[in-house]
Amino acid sequence: MKNYEIIGTFANFSPPGKLELSDEQYDARKHALKETGKKGVYEILSKVQFKRGERIGWDGEPSKMLLKNLEVSQEPKPVDEAKVE
Repeated sequence: MKNYEIIGTFANFSPPGKLELSDEQYDARKHALKETGKKGVYEILSKVQFKRGERIGWDGEPSKMLLKNLEVSQEPKPVDEAKVE
């Protein structure tokens, strides 16, 4: 799974695929995700959107259009860290 930071205004992810998210990110989108049994990893059931500055793990390959809104992050996604303002 690669780590990405959203650098565009937003980025949409649709099934099939899996995302690695913090609990806070999951809570905001749990209607469109399914737990996989692995902590922090969720299967995408329907389109989910992330805003600029969010970091996620994703097992898919971005299209050219999506890639314009993503930057490969060398830093791991935040795992339930204290909110950073």
